[in-house]
Amino acid sequence: MNITIRKELPEDYSKISLVNYLAFEKEFNSNYVSENGMIDSIRRNKIFSNNLSYVALYKDEIIGHIIYLPCKMIFNKKPLLCLSLGPVSVLPQYQGLRVGDKLIRESLMNIKSLKKYIAVHLFGHPNYYQKFGFVDSLIGESSTVISDIVPLNTPLFTRNIIQDDLDYLHDNYKRLYGNVDLIQLFEKDLMSFVSHSPSIICEMVIDKDKNRIGYIKHKVGETDTPLLLISDTKDNYLKLVRYLCDKYDKSQVQVPNHEDSIIYSYLKDYHQKHINNVYKEGMIFNISNNVEVNHYIQKALKTKKSGLIINSSELDLVL
Repeated sequence: MNITIRKELPEDYSKISLVNYLAFEKEFNSNYVSENGMIDSIRRNKIFSNNLSYVALYKDEIIGHIIYLPCKMIFNKKPLLCLSLGPVSVLPQYQGLRVGDKLIRESLMNIKSLKKYIAVHLFGHPNYYQKFGFVDSLIGESSTVISDIVPLNTPLFTRNIIQDDLDYLHDNYKRLYGNVDLIQLFEKDLMSFVSHSPSIICEMVIDKDKNRIGYIKHKVGETDTPLLLISDTKDNYLKLVRYLCDKYDKSQVQVPNHEDSIIYSYLKDYHQKHINNVYKEGMIFNISNNVEVNHYIQKALKTKKSGLIINSSELDLVL
């Protein structure tokens, strides 16, 4: 079977969209929205180029696709240019024929030759990705279960995210999570804060005078474990937590948090239980032999813990 790999072209977009739909429709009923929404968002990134997106061809027909997201990884508080491996899709009738293997190997080879990126990060199955050079069990996740927040004395409301929210969201995200989030947003892009899937809700919480209280992102039916909370002050952050408790009749909420984050200081006066977990699926591949990245990998392997990753397991938020 003669499979060729080449960079994607603009005229490929509709065919790539169809490949993703057919590849994921059985496993995830709504993933067509999520996967293609993510791909469209990546293409709008100002530093994206077709060097980061490839198609697999068989008899001149596109049967597979792979894409990488430019991002910054924070190593010892220093931002370095990296990539996050996005969806790898293969048409169902060609799955199991190593088309995905060929896409990954050849695209990584081409990207490595650019000598621009130091590493590639992904969430995936260790048994599959180790053969490409990825090392598993690297990514730590921290969260805090909090209860007994002071009740609200005024009602709060929600609305959709709009363009005018972008500076507020991006700047406060960086302020709250910039020193603990392993992967950070590269550009100010509203697509990073809106949902691309019907299973994810993203909303701005406001007061009766339409002042922003903050931003909430959570899965449908999982309101007590929000994926992301953003606010501009401690008081407003606590109002977000209380809002979730009241609206969904919850006695406690588990929020993304880290011992070194500002949010940790916000919650210290409340009853809480801090949790440190490790995503076994978190993996990283050093494609540049960067000494700092090698040191990070070795340290992470020993401690089973690294920085906090917000939502990186969710393709709906582009990081």
